[in-house]
Amino acid sequence: MTLTIDIGNTSAKYGIFQRGKLIHYERIQGSWVTVMSHVVANFGTPRQVVISNVGGPQPMLEAALEAAGLKAKWLTYETEEAQRFFKFIPQGLGCDRLAADVAARTMAPAQDVLVVDSGTCLTFDVIRHDGVIVGGSISPGVGIRLKAMHDYTAALPLFEPASKMPVVGTDIATAMIGGCLNGVRWEIEGYIRHLLAHGYPDLRVFFNRLDQKMPHDVETRITRDPALVCRGLYQIYA
Repeated sequence: MTLTIDIGNTSAKYGIFQRGKLIHYERIQGSWVTVMSHVVANFGTPRQVVISNVGGPQPMLEAALEAAGLKAKWLTYETEEAQRFFKFIPQGLGCDRLAADVAARTMAPAQDVLVVDSGTCLTFDVIRHDGVIVGGSISPGVGIRLKAMHDYTAALPLFEPASKMPVVGTDIATAMIGGCLNGVRWEIEGYIRHLLAHGYPDLRVFFNRLDQKMPHDVETRITRDPALVCRGLYQIYA
């Protein structure tokens, strides 16, 4: 059994794999000690623990792993096992993006793919069918956009992101939240359409969000999976 842990900037998730299948996936609640105790009690002691961490130092997690007698592998762009999936891994590529890229490459090994992560930041990774990471982009996510409007204006309030908002807002809340949410959705759609028209007509898209639906012709190209990072972590060390 393999325990994979995806630590982002605002939340953490874990996935448990047994014989190559994801048998459990959830957002982490409570302390790391509680999480480790829950995993061992319900699924047994992991054979290996693999971690993607972009959330800064994790002393509580390290202490919990040590207390449970577990040693972890922490993914970076320099991890040797990840090199076999690509011709070249750009220096400094985030470990969460790398893991998601591996998952996409594994699920569509002979196709051009776009990997979209809509979290704290909105990221795009373009990977050619021959394993070349062409590049991508990073822009603010919905939460950052809302906070920036609040921080850099005198009167706009701070709102929490929502999962759905009208295109035409009818008050300050729906205007701001809808502007950010729909702006991100259109940015994703626009990125996909640009690639389709500029050299990637058979593009497959992998997206970590279940909401933000696209028009049908774009939606049919999308595989949605919130566990992309955990799947990639497993594949790297499988």
